Amino acid sequence: MMAKIHIGLDAHLILLLYSLIHLNCVIGQTEETQPIQTVRAFLSDVLSIEISEVKEHPGDLFLEIRSDHKICLINNGSYSVYVSEDGSVVYGYNNNTWYSRVYDEVHAELITESEVFDMAVPLLKYLGLTLDVSDYEFSLRGFGLKTPDNYQQQVWRISRRFYLNGKICRSLGFSCLISATSGDLIKFVYNPIKAPQNNLNVQVSYKEACDIASSYISQVYASTINEISFANGDSEGKIVVAPDDNELGKADYNYALGPPSMYYSWEVKLRFVEYKNTEREYSSSCIVYVNIETGEVVGGFCLRKL
Repeated sequence: MMAKIHIGLDAHLILLLYSLIHLNCVIGQTEETQPIQTVRAFLSDVLSIEISEVKEHPGDLFLEIRSDHKICLINNGSYSVYVSEDGSVVYGYNNNTWYSRVYDEVHAELITESEVFDMAVPLLKYLGLTLDVSDYEFSLRGFGLKTPDNYQQQVWRISRRFYLNGKICRSLGFSCLISATSGDLIKFVYNPIKAPQNNLNVQVSYKEACDIASSYISQVYASTINEISFANGDSEGKIVVAPDDNELGKADYNYALGPPSMYYSWEVKLRFVEYKNTEREYSSSCIVYVNIETGEVVGGFCLRKL
């Protein structure tokens, strides 16, 4: 009788121990986030990259990506993928190994424009972009020096501008770099169209926008500016969809404020002279974006010293 009770208790304890071990295993398992699942599918389906390790990190000040995002580092940092926080959109990709190994490769023939577009088609399909080659711009670029028989540092840049209601979207669009010799995708950036925060309803004329921009620049550079002139060749002006980034008059603009909002704006190009008649005299040009409805300065930036 006592033996039967002892055996029954042992069996019960074994069953309880098994249940606890199973529960701990389940608790210890962490389901992959949606961004990581999206990145896995993207790398597998589009680039045929095998993943041994993936780590998700918060988005950083990667200024080319104009939306909130996560960063996934793949295979000990060999690749970086920038994905939306909900995992619905892949905004960018970097092949971090290409820059170090490219100098060890030697090639003597460049991939043609039509060939490189064919190589980009899987990516364009994944992003849902047009496959009409005439919608894209192509340019051949080089990294460092090249010799007549060694083109390993050459890359193709494929880009496309985005338009909304016939207006160009500044800072939004698509671009990618593909090795002109190996055909490797080096990087891409995809910034989809964002709905503007105002309407395409012109309440401020272009002339008024020019006066507003000139007055604004005079205030921003009040201590140094001497002359202002307009650089726009088109007297009618141009309406664009512009970001509310404002670098004017700021030595260290803080991009950490978050992704920009977009506005239908007049694009006003100005030239101005600072420190005139002194040893420090120089000319600069800038762009000021003026809200077409309210006349407020949306943003702007300096182009260069002239």
